[in-house]
Amino acid sequence: MKEIRGEAVITCRFDSPPLMPGKYYLDLYLGDMVGDRDIVNDAISFEVFACDVFGTGRLPVAALGPFLMLAQWSLDDTILLQSG
Repeated sequence: MKEIRGEAVITCRFDSPPLMPGKYYLDLYLGDMVGDRDIVNDAISFEVFACDVFGTGRLPVAALGPFLMLAQWSLDDTILLQSG
């Protein structure tokens, strides 16, 4: 691991996090296996706005929870035909 002396910038990028609409807060922890070096509670806040992610003209229902996991489903019925 490279040793850093002086100031540096650490970047963490999340592409399309699967979050439902709402305001979110992130805590930052800097440390190693021995212990925490620095902790910043509520260091970052951001808001996710509602949008039509499924293209249906409707917004996702908030009661589904804080995460929206987009997935593609398929059905292979050849197994059913062979066994039936």
